[in-house]
Amino acid sequence: MGRGRGMSRGTGSPWMTERLRNAGVTIVILAAIACLPVLAAPVLADEAENWEALLNAAIAAREQARYREAEGLLLSAGREWERAGPNDARMAATLNQLGLVFQEEGRYDRAKPYYEQALEIWERTHGLDHPEAASTLHNLAEIYQEDGDFDRDGYCALGV
Repeated sequence: MGRGRGMSRGTGSPWMTERLRNAGVTIVILAAIACLPVLAAPVLADEAENWEALLNAAIAAREQARYREAEGLLLSAGREWERAGPNDARMAATLNQLGLVFQEEGRYDRAKPYYEQALEIWERTHGLDHPEAASTLHNLAEIYQEDGDFDRDGYCALGV
């Protein structure tokens, strides 16, 4: 008895052709997945470099009392890095710098939430003993002091 058309499992059969096609697609997909870290690395590096450039420009603007410019640059830096997630130290640094901009303008009500958000990130990522967390705690303490809200209980509220 001969084999019917389409029933053969030889190399030229439709069944084998389909299996080879599926295997080829699988290999292409796996190769693409393997290349993702290589392809993504330059993008992340570019984002990090862009974030750092924005942050440095913002710090320079703040130090020269160009607060609106500093705020805009910091908001751009935050948008650049917010894709990294809520626990990224760069986001905490950006938020702390935004707090400094508003604090130097005397806008303590605007500075306080930025410091608090930065402090939450530092605490989650590095703990309150980290130098950046200590700096943010200091900045927040100054806000409480300026508002007249700071006493010995304030230290306890900050975890100090």
